[in-house]
Amino acid sequence: ARYVFNAPTIWAHGMTQRIFAAYYFICGAYISLTGSHINMDIIYNRFTPRKRA
Repeated sequence: ARYVFNAPTIWAHGMTQRIFAAYYFICGAYISLTGSHINMDIIYNRFTPRKRA
């Protein structure tokens, strides 16, 4: 429709937002369930053992 009528479809932007939101929530739930978050210990490792506790 975009190239035929020289205008994008009305619902494309909203549908894309909803799909990405669903993807975000589903993947977030899966990551929380499996405990597979990415940890970045760059700053944490610079602390002394006392400050880490």
